Amino acid sequence: QGSRRDKPLSYQEEQEDIHSIDFNKAIQEAIDNQQYRLAIRLMYLRNIKVLSDRNLIDFKPNKTNFDYARELRSSVYAKGFDATTLVYEYAWYGEFPVEREIFEQLKDIFSDYEKTIRS
Repeated sequence: QGSRRDKPLSYQEEQEDIHSIDFNKAIQEAIDNQQYRLAIRLMYLRNIKVLSDRNLIDFKPNKTNFDYARELRSSVYAKGFDATTLVYEYAWYGEFPVEREIFEQLKDIFSDYEKTIRS
């Protein structure tokens, strides 16, 4: 008890506006605080924002990941979205403990997908 990873996440998911979050700063802050689950969430949301900015999905705060997957189903972006969604949901909702070593491997999935959707 008392280790950094046992600290509750200082994050309000109900109030997030993906268009006002400084993702680079927030992700780095989460990593610096060893809040790797939060970093995964933020990387996932950054990808949602990029998809929305590129008009590949129609972002709405009340939509689910399944809704976005359905919008992307017939596109070249579907497979990567499904992969990042699986990792995100497992880590965030499944409360899977994410250690630094695992995070280092997982972050590449999000980075690679972001490069794909930005190109």
